Amino acid sequence: MNKYLYFIVLVFFGFGNVSLADTGTLKISEVMYDFPGTDDGHEYIKIENIGTDPVDITGYKFIDGGSATKHAINLPPKNGSTGSPVIAPSSFLILADNAATYMADNPSFSGSVLDSTFSLNNDGATVQLLDKDDNIVTFMTYPIEVPPPPPDDEETPTESLNIFINEIMYDVSGTDDGREWVEVYNAGTGDVDLTGLKLFENETNHGITSIGVPTVPAGGFAVIAADAAQFSVDWPEFQGLIFDSAFSLSNTGEDIALKDADDNIIDQISYTSDMGGAGDERSLQKNGDNFITALPTPGEVNKSSAEPPAEEDDSNDDSSGGGSSGGGGSGSSSSSSSTNITPKVIIPKIPKISFKINSPDYAVAGSSFELGANGEAGRYVWNFGNGEVTETKDNNPFNYIYQFPGSYMITFNYFKDEKSKPIKVSAKIKVDENPINISKILSDGSVEIHNKATHQIDFSGWILQAGDKRFVIPKETVLLSGGKIVLAARITQFYPNEKDIRLLYPSGETAFSFGKVTETKEVKPIKTEKVAFTESSYVNKAAPIVASVMNISKPVDIPASSEIKGVDLSASVVNSLPDGTRPLFPWALGLGGIIVLSSFLSFVIFSGKAVTSSGFKIVD
Repeated sequence: MNKYLYFIVLVFFGFGNVSLADTGTLKISEVMYDFPGTDDGHEYIKIENIGTDPVDITGYKFIDGGSATKHAINLPPKNGSTGSPVIAPSSFLILADNAATYMADNPSFSGSVLDSTFSLNNDGATVQLLDKDDNIVTFMTYPIEVPPPPPDDEETPTESLNIFINEIMYDVSGTDDGREWVEVYNAGTGDVDLTGLKLFENETNHGITSIGVPTVPAGGFAVIAADAAQFSVDWPEFQGLIFDSAFSLSNTGEDIALKDADDNIIDQISYTSDMGGAGDERSLQKNGDNFITALPTPGEVNKSSAEPPAEEDDSNDDSSGGGSSGGGGSGSSSSSSSTNITPKVIIPKIPKISFKINSPDYAVAGSSFELGANGEAGRYVWNFGNGEVTETKDNNPFNYIYQFPGSYMITFNYFKDEKSKPIKVSAKIKVDENPINISKILSDGSVEIHNKATHQIDFSGWILQAGDKRFVIPKETVLLSGGKIVLAARITQFYPNEKDIRLLYPSGETAFSFGKVTETKEVKPIKTEKVAFTESSYVNKAAPIVASVMNISKPVDIPASSEIKGVDLSASVVNSLPDGTRPLFPWALGLGGIIVLSSFLSFVIFSGKAVTSSGFKIVD
């Protein structure tokens, strides 16, 4: 398998000689069977889910056609596999001969890649995907035999599309960014799928994405917006069809065109700012073979006559009345007519559906955050980008937790009903290691919290715990980037000099522990008298002896965190003894001194020794 040609086979329903099993919702849609150079480890197939429910292929097997061997499918992280074996609706995964090699060949790929061991025949074969019970789920025969093109004298019949550019808003008053739009009108007899067409502008073909229904009915209008969401803000009452694209119309003029999938021009318009509509709240509207300027009419028939900016906005309301033209026709009334009139077709207004994922830009690993969607009631199939897929029956918000840091793409597919096509919406989220810690505990029990991240974090629902006491952070509490806040003890009800305070995630798991007090009031040293031992010390009363002993004992160690106000050290030590207990050491010392002195005197008396002022001398 060392040919220098390779083929990527895209399978469309009923195309060529390929037969697909109709036993499920999974389809093999792509086969890389002859990679440039050596094939070893570079071959793969693409498996798509064209159904409406997620499919888990855990335990499935693959037959490469070279033999009847049923190859096991390895799950992540074996052999470099990544992602999840669950294929969401309208999504796909890659089954590679070597997952690690595939990722090296496609470093920017962020989807699921599972690993197996197979070798695809360069001359062609039939590959099969089997379920857990060895039933054939889907299969594909490659290579595809493409039928030869018809002879030159034989034309292939094609359906002519009768859809044209009807209105242009190229210079919106104020800023233009994302606020420009083009309206099209379907003058044909059948529906037109606008997502299969292109808007050509600035020498670029721009794709067209549906926001809801993808087809324009016969006699219907549709707006192609530079930013569909911004268009909905500018025109909140609009109830027609909206399509999203990415373009920026020139304020001085240019050529724009509507093209089919093969780049054939369906309709083309050249405009200049001299035609009007240059920042004056007017649009260019088709009227017969020409364009006029008038107040915008997105989703409706064009005005029958021009409305220069100097005129009142409603000056022509009475005259235009029922004589407004549809599509791009010229005006008519009960006493006039034109051969260029496009008949006004009344079609039911289609409710506007705008979808958006409501999620923060950042989250903390291990901490829950609120996730939801702007949209209508229906079925939402969520893919969190970490291998987990779930389904909700409505757009109500819910809490979600990412266990590990990373950059994830959150996606949902919306299904209004079982027969509707899915609407796909995505949003990015960055998940960081916990940047929040307890930076200081004040002596009165107040706690200082520090956010070390470079972005603000919603701190709502986190928990501070000191012993048996818990304080839940109120909703809408936000920690600014690099900022600190102090939760006062009078609010948390924590005791002074708490020695063990923990910060918990909303789930109750420990996020940070602080094991000692870090701020204390100054402790003033206590002065003690140094008492020298003298002969009179041994004949004093008990109380002075105790005081003397107390003063020569070692200084008492005082923890740096202790707070002492005017406490006498001697009293502290004495009072630390049990009630009714007297210190024994002074008495023992005094008794020992008396015994030594008595022994000495007895020796002198009975030995007949004399004492001189300069010392002791024995006399015979």
